[in-house]
Amino acid sequence: MKFAIIDVSNLVHRAKHSVSHYDTFEECVSMTLDRLFGSLRQVYEKFGAEHCVACFDSRSWRKDVYPEYKGDRNTDTSPIKLEEREIIKQVLINLQEFLIKRTNVTVLCHEGLEADDFVARWVQLHDDPEFEHVIVSADKDFIQLIRDGVELYDPIRMILYTNDGVIFQDGKKVMKGQEVVYRHDQKWKIKCDPKTGEPETAEPEWALFEKCIRGRKNNLLSAYPNVTTKRMRAAFEDKGGPKWNEFINAIWGDADNRQNVRKRYDFNRRLLDLKRQPPEIIITMDEAINEALGRKPNEMVGAWFAKFCGHYRLKKLASQSATITDLLASPY
Repeated sequence: MKFAIIDVSNLVHRAKHSVSHYDTFEECVSMTLDRLFGSLRQVYEKFGAEHCVACFDSRSWRKDVYPEYKGDRNTDTSPIKLEEREIIKQVLINLQEFLIKRTNVTVLCHEGLEADDFVARWVQLHDDPEFEHVIVSADKDFIQLIRDGVELYDPIRMILYTNDGVIFQDGKKVMKGQEVVYRHDQKWKIKCDPKTGEPETAEPEWALFEKCIRGRKNNLLSAYPNVTTKRMRAAFEDKGGPKWNEFINAIWGDADNRQNVRKRYDFNRRLLDLKRQPPEIIITMDEAINEALGRKPNEMVGAWFAKFCGHYRLKKLASQSATITDLLASPY
């Protein structure tokens, strides 16, 4: 079975930010929903997903460990930003209710858990060659989960991160000399580093290591401020060796504020490594997943989706609803 695992909270934020011209609050909600379901249709058509898993954010357990976690977000309290956040909130509420009550999508949401946690746990629980996973999100944090049978697709930039490399589609004609590959019965262009011209690779372990050292994302402190990528790479490729030990055990800072790289690295990894959540969090995730999978299947999904489109005046979406309905109706 092939799963489309949707980071709904991320895609709704992205969809809203692509909506710039609207007259009313309700119109913006409708336009955001239209873009979101457009991404779902794209995923179904490109990858032939057989079941959809929708993951939603809630307050994160990470805030209990590190109160400053994501504390740099939502600091703008201007009327425009407040309305934007209210629109996103309303879309997420409406969407979650519809998916649970009227479709056969597996919906995962629980207090204290982020969508990232559920995405990672679903992949872990279905770690078998008979399962394929396409994670749908514009968040590169999921690169750390890539392996055989697990890919990350950014529907905004139309980039696919795979264990074999990074490929993309842009709707433009293939230029002379441009390398392409075939994947999922489609032609994809190979993404190359603009500086070196070499094909880009996903490198899951490196992606996680770099984030844990650099910090910054989600308001985390850097484990080694201003360290060069060259030195990081040398240490990473010598893991367990002298260069690694010298790097990870380094001390920096002035005399009154000495910092140990390993201590901050381990702390950041505790929050960023999606395969190493605390045992109690894993138990909560498994209980929430089992509860979601135990829901009674819904019938007449197509009719309910048509009504949903009518309520939000999604005329174009309703006229192209067949493929979306297939994905929404497909049970686990």
